[in-house]
Amino acid sequence: MDGRGDGGRGSGSEDTPREDEGFKYRLYVAPEKALSMYLVFHPTSVGQYEFPLGFNMPGLHEADRNLNLVRTVVAKALKPRLVLSQSVVDFKNKVVIKEGTNKTPNRMMLKLFNEDDADLEWELVVGGTETDLAVQEVFRLEPVKGKLASGHSAQVHLMFSPLEVRPYEMHIPVYLDRNRETTYTTIVVKGNGCCPSLVFDRQEVSLPVTPVGVPSKAMFFVANEGYEQLEVKAQLPFADTNKIPLTFTTPEGTLLNATRSSFPVEVTMLSKKPMSFTVGMEFLDEEGNKFTIPISGCCDNSILTVFPRLHLRGPDTYAFEAEEGKPVVYTEADDTDNGSGDFSVADTPRSAASRRTNATSRSMESDSAMSALDRFHRKVYTKKAADRLRNFLNVNVLQEPLDDLVLGLSGMLGRPLVEAIEVLYGRAPPGKQVPDKLSPVKSTASMQLLKMYEDILHFLRGFGAQLSEVKAEYMVRYEDYNRIIAADPTGTNPAGASSSDAFAVPFNTSMSVRSMRTTTGNPRRLSERRFMVRATHAWMTVMLQVIKVFYLVRVAWKSFKSQPMTEPMSTASAAENWPQSEKMPPSLVGSNIFSTSECLLLKWLDLHFSSVPTVDTPTKDKDKETSAEPPEPPLTRITSFGSQLLDGRVFASVLQAYIPYLAKRFAQSVDGQFVWNPRNPAEKDHNLKLVLDAMKEVGLPNAYTVKDLHEFGQPEMLLFVFNMYLNLPQYIPKATIAFKGFLRQTITRTIELKNPTKFALDYDIFLHGSEEFKYDGTRVHLDPSSTANFVVTITPRFRATAKARLTFLCRRVGSISATMVFDLVTDVTHEGSTEVRTLETPLYEPLNTELFVENPFPISGRFLLTIRQERLPPEVSESPRGRGSARTRVTEESSASQFPEPFFSATDILSIKKLDRARMVLQFLPFVRGTYRCLLVFQDDKVGEFVMQFVAKVGPPLSYEKLHILAESGPGGAVAASISKEVPFYARNPNLERALGILQDRYKQFRTREKRQIAQSVLDAIDGSVKYTVAYSSPFYAGPKEYTAMGQKARLDKTDALTPTLDDTKDGKPKMKAKAMGMVQSLVPIMFNPKGPGLFPGKIIFTSAYDVRVIEIEGRCRPPSLVSELDFACPARQIVSQDIPITNPTDKERIVTCLVSGDYFSGVREVRVPAGRTKAYTLTFSPPWVCEVTGTLTLRNSDSADKSVWTIRGKAEEPLAENTLNLECQARSSIALTLNVSNITSDTVTYTVESDLDFLEGAPTVTVGRGEVAKYECALRPPMWGKFIGAVTFRAPTQQYLWYVINLDVSRPPPEASLDISAHVRKAAAAEIEIANPADTPVRFTVQFVGDGLVGDSVVALNPGQSKLYQLMFRPFSSGTWDGTVSFISDEVGEFWYQLHLTALEPEVEDLGLIQAELGKSKSVTVILENPVGQTIPLVTTNTNEINFQTTPSPLVLRPHARLPVTIAYSPSALAVEQDAIITFSSPLTGKWTYLVKGIGVEPTPMDPTDICSAVGHTESVVLAFRNPFPLVKRVLVSLRPSDDDVPGAELFNLIMKRRSHTLEPFATLQIPVSYSPRLITQNKAVVMVQLLGEQPEQGALAWQYPLVGVAEGVPVKLPIKFCCQARKENLQVIAVPLSELDCDITEQSFTYELRVPPAAEHRSAIQRGITVSRCTFEEYKAYMRRDRIVEDPSVNPEMIKTHLFFNVTFVPLRPFSVVVDLVISKTSGGQWKFALTFEALPPDPDDVILIDAPLNKTESVAFHLSNIFSSNDPFTAYFAPGSPADFTVIPTSGVLLAA
Repeated sequence: MDGRGDGGRGSGSEDTPREDEGFKYRLYVAPEKALSMYLVFHPTSVGQYEFPLGFNMPGLHEADRNLNLVRTVVAKALKPRLVLSQSVVDFKNKVVIKEGTNKTPNRMMLKLFNEDDADLEWELVVGGTETDLAVQEVFRLEPVKGKLASGHSAQVHLMFSPLEVRPYEMHIPVYLDRNRETTYTTIVVKGNGCCPSLVFDRQEVSLPVTPVGVPSKAMFFVANEGYEQLEVKAQLPFADTNKIPLTFTTPEGTLLNATRSSFPVEVTMLSKKPMSFTVGMEFLDEEGNKFTIPISGCCDNSILTVFPRLHLRGPDTYAFEAEEGKPVVYTEADDTDNGSGDFSVADTPRSAASRRTNATSRSMESDSAMSALDRFHRKVYTKKAADRLRNFLNVNVLQEPLDDLVLGLSGMLGRPLVEAIEVLYGRAPPGKQVPDKLSPVKSTASMQLLKMYEDILHFLRGFGAQLSEVKAEYMVRYEDYNRIIAADPTGTNPAGASSSDAFAVPFNTSMSVRSMRTTTGNPRRLSERRFMVRATHAWMTVMLQVIKVFYLVRVAWKSFKSQPMTEPMSTASAAENWPQSEKMPPSLVGSNIFSTSECLLLKWLDLHFSSVPTVDTPTKDKDKETSAEPPEPPLTRITSFGSQLLDGRVFASVLQAYIPYLAKRFAQSVDGQFVWNPRNPAEKDHNLKLVLDAMKEVGLPNAYTVKDLHEFGQPEMLLFVFNMYLNLPQYIPKATIAFKGFLRQTITRTIELKNPTKFALDYDIFLHGSEEFKYDGTRVHLDPSSTANFVVTITPRFRATAKARLTFLCRRVGSISATMVFDLVTDVTHEGSTEVRTLETPLYEPLNTELFVENPFPISGRFLLTIRQERLPPEVSESPRGRGSARTRVTEESSASQFPEPFFSATDILSIKKLDRARMVLQFLPFVRGTYRCLLVFQDDKVGEFVMQFVAKVGPPLSYEKLHILAESGPGGAVAASISKEVPFYARNPNLERALGILQDRYKQFRTREKRQIAQSVLDAIDGSVKYTVAYSSPFYAGPKEYTAMGQKARLDKTDALTPTLDDTKDGKPKMKAKAMGMVQSLVPIMFNPKGPGLFPGKIIFTSAYDVRVIEIEGRCRPPSLVSELDFACPARQIVSQDIPITNPTDKERIVTCLVSGDYFSGVREVRVPAGRTKAYTLTFSPPWVCEVTGTLTLRNSDSADKSVWTIRGKAEEPLAENTLNLECQARSSIALTLNVSNITSDTVTYTVESDLDFLEGAPTVTVGRGEVAKYECALRPPMWGKFIGAVTFRAPTQQYLWYVINLDVSRPPPEASLDISAHVRKAAAAEIEIANPADTPVRFTVQFVGDGLVGDSVVALNPGQSKLYQLMFRPFSSGTWDGTVSFISDEVGEFWYQLHLTALEPEVEDLGLIQAELGKSKSVTVILENPVGQTIPLVTTNTNEINFQTTPSPLVLRPHARLPVTIAYSPSALAVEQDAIITFSSPLTGKWTYLVKGIGVEPTPMDPTDICSAVGHTESVVLAFRNPFPLVKRVLVSLRPSDDDVPGAELFNLIMKRRSHTLEPFATLQIPVSYSPRLITQNKAVVMVQLLGEQPEQGALAWQYPLVGVAEGVPVKLPIKFCCQARKENLQVIAVPLSELDCDITEQSFTYELRVPPAAEHRSAIQRGITVSRCTFEEYKAYMRRDRIVEDPSVNPEMIKTHLFFNVTFVPLRPFSVVVDLVISKTSGGQWKFALTFEALPPDPDDVILIDAPLNKTESVAFHLSNIFSSNDPFTAYFAPGSPADFTVIPTSGVLLAA
């Protein structure tokens, strides 16, 4: 049972509860146990007392909490007889009285009051016990007894004279009326003896934070406790004030005596660079005792750090100044005090003088200076300021928002802080994050949290965070703070206190640690209210510094230049050439109060504000104008995050630069709008309200009001601006989405939204701009790690560009907010907006199309018609082109400008009712070939527009002449001669003249003469000399490519020329008369060149700049006789046929005569083909054997004598098998087989039988008569099982053959026997199997195993008739039962096999024997684990006694087919008691290894010696570790004694321990520090004894000895010699090594030496091989120094023999490296010297130059040989040096060089 109370507090603590609060206790009751409690009644007044005592059990369910757990306590306070003024008399800390001095004892007074009605006698009894006698000299009382009348009082003087530094306490019983049997009450007297000391009026000194270059001051007091007279020496722990610019003054001196108990100290910091520090200022007494007080200071050029300075100074005492092109500088008024401000210890030394006398009676917590500091922090770090910082963190940093900054951060055990660092820095702070792994012991858990916060603060300081004022103890929860203070009331615990937590601590550890305090209870404990003030200061400072060092640094010059820019930023970038500027402008560097990031934010604001033109405020009311305040001076530059931003203009300029549509909100046009030149606070507040409303409208995160902005300090306004800087670039459109499409067609664009986070996101959607853009819904929801498609549509009514801006405003989730903005732009064309109608007409032929135009809009409109037409480029035209088309295209391009546009309509405007239609006619009259596109655009500016689209294709004109040409082909289809033909060319083009007449009729309505003269001008041009390009549509026609027609002077009558007449012709086509066409000018010769029989139609096209003419030609050529080829292929004795179709296109039956020649070909002689039908002629090829033949097939038409000739070829391949036989049998058994053998020759034949099946048994030949079939009998006897495929071939003397395929499935024979084999796991069992050779020849059996664990010979050889016993081994690796087989296989006698039944038994426990180990040591045995499988196996270890037996390595992993040694170490925990354990290593694949290991502990012997090396005159230390080997709590005594071998120097060793006896928990470890301070170069020894203190004699005799060997060293010397050479070259030097501190002649001593290479050195083996050191004589050194010298070195003299040693150093490196090694020289009598030698091996010269020539995209290689110069096999690696082209590769990249 355990009952402990958490509610007890000292009476003087600030945490003492009110009367109505009471105390809370926490009681622990063990299960099924009862707890006894004692209530102590200590009344302070007479009366009746009653109160309820309630118990609450939080672990119970709600239903069980109704138990009656309340008891009523009733007590009665009686009137006392004797009343004491105090029952506990505490002298507290008093100075120890030194021997030989007379000092007045410390006195206190106790009053006794007689409250009884009668007189009484009292007596105080001092002494009676041993303890009381020991302290009787320390405490004295006068008087010790007396009489008191009723109502009278008496005084007792108590005196305290401590003799030792220790606590004293004495209990004095009080007896009344001489009755010593009953104690009336007891008086407790206590006090602490301490040494004289200096104390301070505070635990630490915190200098106010200050900007760079501005001084910071603070004052504190040093007070005397116990010194009679002392001149104090004050000093800082450093001499260089450039590193830490801290100075101090003592304006009233440092003398302390009886009349002057304290003096002030003023410290000043003035730094020119940012820094944060905590140093200890030291005060020394006359004996050299140090008393240290921490001094913390911080200087920074960031407003997030120095803003408290602005609060401290006040706005009227400082200014932000900035010259053109220079940074902002913070200055303070010259008439102000640059001291520490209102929380200094003393405003002036004089004002503090009145407080000196009672300095020692003040508490640090009640000190007015510290209270002022808390009041200042409460003023600066307010709840509102914390909430605003929390809002910023929630919006931008934290994943889970906080409801309260301080309580949230501390209540969640710092997780938000760690997450914020991880989010901003990219990874969590190093070290263990303990919130998830807190100890169940609350005090330990609190210390874990404190350690975690200390680590985080240290981590942040490493990144430049200014956190010298922050203490980790104020970052924990209040209950954790109380536990930390309770565990460490003085603040000196190194595990829980930072460097700034310690107060005045003297250097001598025997001195007491005190501060100026007299309050009772814990001196460091704060009330919860004051704790929250310091916690708020700590957490706000930490979070602001996190923002500064990890978040604000993202505002850098490089990122500032590369972010999405607004128009003002782009303008500035171009003007200042940002892309080419690597350095920042001078105005951004060098500010003493703003960091570079903060200066960039000011520049960002300044750029946007300066881009807004200055405007005057229009006022309609004259009264308002007259009442307005005078305008403020123009804002030329933004120099701070203060009042310059509180008129809203800067914010408005930034907002409208990033979000242009907000410019309307900030326009200054009417009342109620933005005021760009505010004259009074109301207008400024109005502007700020418009800014905040605009930010809320666009979704910029803020939860502030105008009042909040006025209450902002500089850091809050900075964070407000930083928040805008972070979020506003999101409003620059990420992309412009083009809606490219057609009129009146819905254009859809899909935006894919992706949520990569683990939170659900919601987007609000806003559209600004054209209302024609449509979308569904106003919000989009995205689940975690999902995507969604957002669809935007538009149906354009006009071609004009429509624009809009689409915003996806993310509803913030934690720190996640990603607003997305897109620009929407239309790109509308007419094409594709309606159906494309295709028109097609020949050249010069008019095409009139009647159109019904529908109104697609729901309202009526009056539509203006616009015809837009174009002729597509020739390469797009689909008109066919013959030869010479390129030249023709050029001619037609030149003639296109001679004629009007082909599309025409007489309609200009169409009025169409809604959803109705109107009629119009569109005429298409082309004069130039090609493809034309026409758009009819109908537009009403109020209704909309729509189009009709046409594509017209113009082909060649109609032909006015057709010519026929006939030719006949000669032999082989060739034309005997080309046919020539003359083509007539006429003077007029009737097609063109008809089209021009239509054109003139169209233009009769026009009065312009030019249009009426178009037709006549073209005709006049044709009458002149015209050049034509001639093209031929068929390659079978040829002629001139150009032709010039001479003009006809005599014109025909115009009417006759333009009116064609028709002649009836045979084909019914119209033809022009000669008069209409004009007379024939000339004839154009052409050639007809047919390539074979057939019909060859074609056209001749004449093209000029004025017209195109077409003449048709039809050429016919009779076909020649045909000659073709046919190939036949088939196996011998097979038939293949081919059908040849014969077609009769005539109207009567046709007879075709067939003639076949060639061996083995056959077919009918005649084929009759009915009229208009097709009939096949069948040709057959039937070869009897393998051959290749050639023949012909002639088909002749009996009517026309035409013939067709085929060359026919036949190839006969190897014959097919007669049959495929599938058979089954058992191995070593016979199966009969009968095969039918036919005669394939023309006579009786004897076949030779052949087979690839060795086990086929039958006659070697078989005879078959002519035309007969014989039966061939044979048998198959396979020796082994399996599947066999073979053939049986019957070959005739003529080499013709027939054959059969045999598929034989042979089953396995029954086993010879069945064997049962069993064995333990990893133990072998043998089985013997007798095998014999039944054959007459030697037989070689191959042995095959099936089953795990089987081992045996793989081959057995037997002579004829021999038998042998075969030994089969079974060694399983896992337990179980399974079947297996062993087979003996021979090609000669077949297979014999045995069935195996295998049983693997569990492994036996292996006894490793008894291990004897000394107490305090361990002894080990090694077992070997073998992996029998081919994969890596992890093993599971089970240990029944992990206390005494441990296994290594851990974890255990068995490599494939490898052996792993495992060490089992025994550490005894008892003496002469046998201890054992069962250790099992197991795996599913390999089973178990089980070992029984036993051990017994024996008495310890001396441990291995411990070496301590130290330079002479220096001190080095080593820590010995003693582990309590027992499972019980033990006390040990540690002592130091001389060595047993009488080696002197034990006094040079020292135990650095305060106590010699220690109590150790079971198996706990005691750290024993030992120092060694040698005086001479020699060897010293000592022994550290650890003796066990126990109740029993045998235990008390146990002791452990730790021998110490002290090795004195000379002062380490780095010789000024460097050995340098190229690899594979030699550098030989002779060096002289001086031996310092040597007390004798070198020649009288003997020495050894060695070269020590650092263990972690790279290429260690190459270094050891490349360096050789050997001793040499002085003469050799002298000869070396004379080498290459004309004048001898005067430093080389014979006296060096007495003080130096000489060495030959040979440096022959084999590879490049650089290393410093130690040359260690040891004296045999003790002592050593170390000398550092530097060796550098440079890269060697190339061994060879390898030239490789290789063609492009091909690989060439060169081989070379590597040799090993060493006698061992050495691994090597091969690679190309970094920077080598990737085209080179080396193979192999690694390997082993064999020994030389």
